Amino acid sequence: MRTLSSSELRALSAKVYDAGSTSGSWRDVLPTLARSLGAAGASVFTINKISRRIDWSFVVGPAAERESYFIDHYVHLDPFLP
Repeated sequence: MRTLSSSELRALSAKVYDAGSTSGSWRDVLPTLARSLGAAGASVFTINKISRRIDWSFVVGPAAERESYFIDHYVHLDPFLP
C-alpha cells in the first residue's frame, strides 16, 4: 500500500463526504477508497434501525459476487443495531 499525499487524502475525504448524501456516488468512491487503503474490498450500506432491514448496499471486491450472503451475515453482527 502506498502512502497518500495530503492533497490525495483531502480529495478522497471530500469524495467520501459527498457520497454520504448521494448513495449513487459510492459506485465511484468505494473502489477508490478500497484501493487507497490497500484493501481487497469494501462495503457500505444503510440500515433501517426500526425494521432492521437494509435500505441499500454496495459491495466491491471478492464479496461483491455474494453480496446478499455477505450482507445477511455481517449486518446482524453490527453492535450499533438495537
